[in-house]
Amino acid sequence: MDYLYPIVISAIVLFSLSFLSNILNFFSIPLFILGGIFLQPLFREIPTVITLLSQFGLLVLLFCIGFEISPLRYLRNIRKVIYDGSVDLLVTFVLPIVIIYAISMDIEFTLFLAALLYVSSSAINLKIIVESKFTIYSFAEKVINIALFQDLLITALILILPILFIEFKNESVLIPIFNILIFPIFLAIIYFVMKNTKNLINKSTEEAITLFSFAIMVFSSFISHKLINSEAIGAFMIGSILKTINYRVDIKKAFEPIKDIFSPFFFFHFGLNINTGFAMEHWFFIFTITIISIASKYFASYILYPQKLSNMFRNLLFGLLTIRGEFSIVLAAISYNYLDEKSFSLISITSTFIIFVNVFLGLIFVRIYEKKLKLSNS
Repeated sequence: MDYLYPIVISAIVLFSLSFLSNILNFFSIPLFILGGIFLQPLFREIPTVITLLSQFGLLVLLFCIGFEISPLRYLRNIRKVIYDGSVDLLVTFVLPIVIIYAISMDIEFTLFLAALLYVSSSAINLKIIVESKFTIYSFAEKVINIALFQDLLITALILILPILFIEFKNESVLIPIFNILIFPIFLAIIYFVMKNTKNLINKSTEEAITLFSFAIMVFSSFISHKLINSEAIGAFMIGSILKTINYRVDIKKAFEPIKDIFSPFFFFHFGLNINTGFAMEHWFFIFTITIISIASKYFASYILYPQKLSNMFRNLLFGLLTIRGEFSIVLAAISYNYLDEKSFSLISITSTFIIFVNVFLGLIFVRIYEKKLKLSNS
């Protein structure tokens, strides 16, 4: 029963951090990562059971996020979504690619780092907008447009980045190319089978439908791992496919408690893998990339929402509302399979630091702006 010891320690720490995040009104993801960093001396070698829980947590997290990717969300104000999102893409993804590549001269490292700088957490940002009652302001509409556009790009990034860096180790390059081509065919077959067995499955109990969804998620992850060495892609895509099937059971709601239990282990495990000593050696690079991440978001906000000098504060708020979150860590974790140890260490440290800085500054500006609104309305 020795495997229970690391689970008990981790579960107590994760509960405490979740409880603390509620008291501080601060997002839990950075705290879970910080918990992993602080517990590194206790787990000099990461227990296998924690690694397994982490991998399962990532699958369930992406499976549930896959349900959020619905084409219907983009049909309203599609032109504005495309325009605002394209400007943000050019400034906060394409421009950093040029800068980072000029510094590192490593295209794989550059693409992964630029991707995690680019993506924001639509869940976090939309939650802030709604809870802070910013929806009546025009800058909030543009933040929402960017979040919707990024949802589309996130799908592409999770699919394309791993495929770009599959190593052609086989004697014939046709084998990995065949694997890449066969994966969408596999997804199409899964969709066809589920679509045509929908009525039969819906006659089952809620338990059976939930277990069927779980089995499909695990099977798809297994196949994507075998074909393109990324089990995360399979879980993510099957969530999007199940969204379109509409079983009589709310699958996403059924999996939410599972996600809430296991996804914290993913962020905790990510923190355990961060080489803190490496951060001190490369502090200037991390600091520079963090400045680029903030400056690019602000620059995009100024292009999309030009204001007079007296209203520059609103631009800062707009830029910082595109807070990084779970997808930055997901992309950093995926990069582990495709980058060398040094590059992964640098990406994991940088992504963590950027998330902390963005969340901290973003929440400060939100609170200040809320106070300004109250004073102006009083």
